[in-house]
Amino acid sequence: MMNTKRVFFKNKNFKFGYYLRAFFREFSFLPWYRYKRKVLNRDLILSDQNFCARLNYYNQLDHEQIIGSAGCRLKDLKRPDRGSVYYFDLKQYLRYFKGDLMIDMIPGDVVHVPETPAIVKSRPIRSGNNNAVLLNLDKVRHFNFINDEIAFRDKKNMLLGRATVYQEHRKAFFNLYFDHPMCDLGDVAKRNRDMR
Repeated sequence: MMNTKRVFFKNKNFKFGYYLRAFFREFSFLPWYRYKRKVLNRDLILSDQNFCARLNYYNQLDHEQIIGSAGCRLKDLKRPDRGSVYYFDLKQYLRYFKGDLMIDMIPGDVVHVPETPAIVKSRPIRSGNNNAVLLNLDKVRHFNFINDEIAFRDKKNMLLGRATVYQEHRKAFFNLYFDHPMCDLGDVAKRNRDMR
């Protein structure tokens, strides 16, 4: 059977399809979402330990807090000129909530813990990161599931990495492991760089 994602899109997500679905979600029939919200609230079983464990990992807030000054009401959330994938990914979930609720979202790779609660795509891995509430943002880029035809047992036991190496910790890693026999690393920056 032909793997159309690999043949037509080089194993990347189909961005036009992503934006088309997002566009139709923007203008979807609102009463449907009100009904769906009732169904979700009714069917949400908080006694499921696996569900609660995942929910508590993503959202570690343990009491009600005030959203920071950068926040807004859900009904006032506007699509930005740039970075609209974050907006569309947020709206996919926010449409089920009442418009008067407040939200704050920090786009991009978050390397600090916000002072007040905010939705983020990534957060520092350490204790005390409660204000960084994880949500799967920029899905069209980061959530790419490939129908891999090579069985895991048939793969090489090595690290394959391609990156634009400009951060100091990445430079140090590349310098340390560039010629390692279990690594196949490459700097894909346009400028030439001597890794040694």
